[in-house]
Amino acid sequence: MPSTHPDPEALAAALHDMKSPLSAIRGRAQLATRQVAISPTLADEERATLLRHLRAVDECVGRVCAQIDAIRIAGA
Repeated sequence: MPSTHPDPEALAAALHDMKSPLSAIRGRAQLATRQVAISPTLADEERATLLRHLRAVDECVGRVCAQIDAIRIAGA
């Protein structure tokens, strides 16, 4: 009967593969936040809305990364 526990090396590789694109998403959101914050062409309401959405993206990515880190710690 096959083991119900994942191979630790495969799990570590999968977690790494999941976190890499999340880091890219977070970085892009942070860059966009800086650009939106200084854009002279946005109305204040539009800027506030975009910044709120970008903060939400950053927070969601942070939560998923924290969950990945918790899985890594639990698996260690």
